[in-house]
Amino acid sequence: MINSPAIVDDLLRIFQNYKGYEYIGSRASKSPKPERFKNYNTPYFRLKTSLYNDELENICFTNGTNLLEKILLPSFGMSSVKFYGHQSEILLSYPSAGGCYPMEIYLVSSRLDGVDKGVYYYSIPNHSFYKVNNQDSMYLLNESLLEEHQDADFYFIITAYHWRSCWKYSNRGYRFGMIETGHVLSNFQLVLQSLGLDFSAYTVCKANYLRTLLSIDNFEEPFAVIAVNIPNNEEQEKDRKRTMDTNTKLATATSGQNDQGALAFDWTAILNYQDKVNRSIKKPSDDWVQQYQVPGQWGYKDTINLLYQRRSSARYTNSELSYTDFMSLAQYLQSEQLQIKTYAIVHAVENMQPGVYRIDGAPSLIKAGEFREISTKLCIDQQFVYDSSVLFFFAIDHSAISDSDFYLYQKQLIESGLLSQNLYIKSLEYKMSYSAIGGYYDDDARIFMELPAHMEIIYAGTLGMESDQANPLKRDRYYLNQSTPAEGAVDTLTNETGISQSMIISKLYGSVLENGDRIAIQYDQKAYTYKEMWAHITARGAWLKEQLPLKGPVGLSMKNCAEYLFTYYGLLLEGYLPMLIDHTFTRDEMNSLCDYYHIPAIVSLTANNELCVEQLLPEELSVTSPLLEQLSDVATCRFSSGTTGRPKCLMFTEEAIVNAGLNWAKATRITQEDNVLCTALFHNGLAFNTSFLAVFLSGATLYIQKQITPKSIWEIVSNHNISILVAFPVVYDLLNQSKFCNSQHGLRLCLSSSAPLHHAIKEAFTAKVGLDICDYYGIVECGPCTFNDGSKPLSQGIPVPGVSFRIVDEQGKQLEDGATGFVHIKSQSMSKGYLKGEAQFQVTPDGYYQTSDQGYLEDGYLYINGRTSDLINVAGKKVDPVEIENVLLKLEFIRDAAVVGVMNERQTTEFPVAYIVTDANFDLDLIIAYCQQYLAPFKLPQKIIAISEIPRSGVGKIKRKQLVEDFLNSNRK
Repeated sequence: MINSPAIVDDLLRIFQNYKGYEYIGSRASKSPKPERFKNYNTPYFRLKTSLYNDELENICFTNGTNLLEKILLPSFGMSSVKFYGHQSEILLSYPSAGGCYPMEIYLVSSRLDGVDKGVYYYSIPNHSFYKVNNQDSMYLLNESLLEEHQDADFYFIITAYHWRSCWKYSNRGYRFGMIETGHVLSNFQLVLQSLGLDFSAYTVCKANYLRTLLSIDNFEEPFAVIAVNIPNNEEQEKDRKRTMDTNTKLATATSGQNDQGALAFDWTAILNYQDKVNRSIKKPSDDWVQQYQVPGQWGYKDTINLLYQRRSSARYTNSELSYTDFMSLAQYLQSEQLQIKTYAIVHAVENMQPGVYRIDGAPSLIKAGEFREISTKLCIDQQFVYDSSVLFFFAIDHSAISDSDFYLYQKQLIESGLLSQNLYIKSLEYKMSYSAIGGYYDDDARIFMELPAHMEIIYAGTLGMESDQANPLKRDRYYLNQSTPAEGAVDTLTNETGISQSMIISKLYGSVLENGDRIAIQYDQKAYTYKEMWAHITARGAWLKEQLPLKGPVGLSMKNCAEYLFTYYGLLLEGYLPMLIDHTFTRDEMNSLCDYYHIPAIVSLTANNELCVEQLLPEELSVTSPLLEQLSDVATCRFSSGTTGRPKCLMFTEEAIVNAGLNWAKATRITQEDNVLCTALFHNGLAFNTSFLAVFLSGATLYIQKQITPKSIWEIVSNHNISILVAFPVVYDLLNQSKFCNSQHGLRLCLSSSAPLHHAIKEAFTAKVGLDICDYYGIVECGPCTFNDGSKPLSQGIPVPGVSFRIVDEQGKQLEDGATGFVHIKSQSMSKGYLKGEAQFQVTPDGYYQTSDQGYLEDGYLYINGRTSDLINVAGKKVDPVEIENVLLKLEFIRDAAVVGVMNERQTTEFPVAYIVTDANFDLDLIIAYCQQYLAPFKLPQKIIAISEIPRSGVGKIKRKQLVEDFLNSNRK
């Protein structure tokens, strides 16, 4: 099965760079900086350090330690020390993101003269090999090798200790480990080839087997294996006939890597990725072997000189490159059989028009222009990018990766490192300088270069003529070489970028940059462009900062208006936690809610529509509140409807909110051309999930209505080319009853949720407007869950990206398609839980939220049979009240209906009671006869009561509990 781009994007999003999140690892972690080198307390042997003193032309293959010295020191050793004023940095012979150097090397010796059989760890600072295992478990290594390579003389295993990179770069650091495996592997290939040794490199391996062989923990992962054979000679043949069993006692390996920061880090996303890779790895195949050909045929002395000359340039001369030299390098990029696509933003190459090129044989121009400033911004404002002559981006095609060979994605990352490392060396031939770049904004670069969604940029690099001026301190070094942020570091970065560290704000700001002069908001005859919206957000944030000196929870309670959006995003911009409260609450309800949840202040509008802040709790109480720790990683709080007691407070992280917006935009295909009219109140999930962020991330326009009437709604729909209408079922019912709506419109999508949409309402609207209403399924705890495109009108639709369903029985056993049971949901936009924990957040150990809804799955579509709490138990048979209501509403004279279950006098069973709203004198016998035609006998209403209005919540949900109480009270009189 081929992975869809959406599925792959969701899985690999952990590797993405977001504006404001460039330094999340060091910002988020308070643990000490990880040690660069491991320490072992086991038997060892030391290498010499006479690399340049020996006669290099007479390599001694019969002396194992001498041979290892020749290989290891140039491939993986220290090359120099770089000084940045009072700071210094040890450089190794391969480049590493942020100077983290997560890579480790292990040796497995089978037939290496002077070296006992066994498994050894190579210590860079000590130039020594420490024994970690006897070679009595060779089968563990053979699981990763083709049969022809299972009898090599010795092996190198390349691993990454992830915490060194993840400490600085969070999940993205995991990607760097794979890329830097390619850097190291390239060095080994260069050196082994220059020595004339036979070798085969594997970039796929069975990591868990190798972990056991190497005695390493889950924080370290094997990524590559190199099998090496020494050329046959007479002495070696004698060695092969000898049994080299030294019976060395295995010592316990103590690596000193029990890092508490690593233990506390959330590895969940990385483990999910690893699991998908591991499940696709079966038996060794030819695909596992790295076929990359090493460039050039340098001798050993030339090779080590080139490796030690390799540097990441931090300053270029801002001059033109030779066209001939650039084309030679471009042809080299295409000479290898790799599945990596190369793109280049050319700044200055003689006889070439500046612009974006695809390097595929001859460079092909995608779009022309002077893009130095854009290139710099794409690479996190690193100044040396501006002065470079060419900026390369390397990309892979997701659509070519299937579940059965998902490991190829990991292989391609390693290959990108190989390619980049060889570009370092190759560029030296042409007297140019190359610098690899792991820090860039993934989506921004892809969109700018007009690449499709299934193309992912995995690496970048600059090319130019290196300046002879002293290398300046790279911007990332200043922040990342500190174990904790320096005082004021966050504010400094905020001021430099113009945005805060919030992921939500970062994504919004990216859309502002992309859509500047497009209309973002239309409210009360006033239009705001994206630039103007951002100006209002920043101004509102600055004002709120003056009014609210202490950061923390802040209630936001106002009607739908542009000011609501400016205030919400202004609060996020300045680091506050917005808590969205229904503005229709009474004063007593508001005070009770704020007191219970320790909300210290409320931002609202006065009668004159002026923004005001009301302080409700003393500042010292809000600071010392025990809830602050629970809210530490929460970005927004929303509340349940409160129809069965005090509203419960749901906590949502930034990731959940961004995922809700992005995934909904994907599901509904919102574009810049869409105009979205949202009539739902902003604090409600229908508005929050479909309109709050999804519209702006898509570059669309959000229309906000000052008054909600059928006439005003349809005037906006007709006059402003509205393409998406968001409304509660009650609004669609009002439109049906009005004379205004018709088939003259530009709507492509009508959305409803929060309350069941009766068939009668849906059918009447379709008849008048000519467009189906899409009733999507979502619950406040999980965000938007399905999208119904109308192809299966009776279903709730298919899961939106990032959501999965399963149906289980009462014992939690998963049921097959078509079987009815309880609905479980796993969602990327799921709430963190309930504030104060006043209710249990029903999540299974494997991350599924347990709803109280019953339904079934069929061909991927979800069907809901009823809500467990609403179902009527008629003598053991479960009856869905919505089914009865839909039948009643088909009668023209019934305008609204609600059905509840009431216990009989003997308390033995429930029976259905129907409440109806009608303008005419109804014929009870007609209603009963009609129900008998469409309902089984046990589903028939036992009483039918006419009332003036069905009690509903602010979002249109029937207050069934109130109806039951009214019925019982009337019978007691």
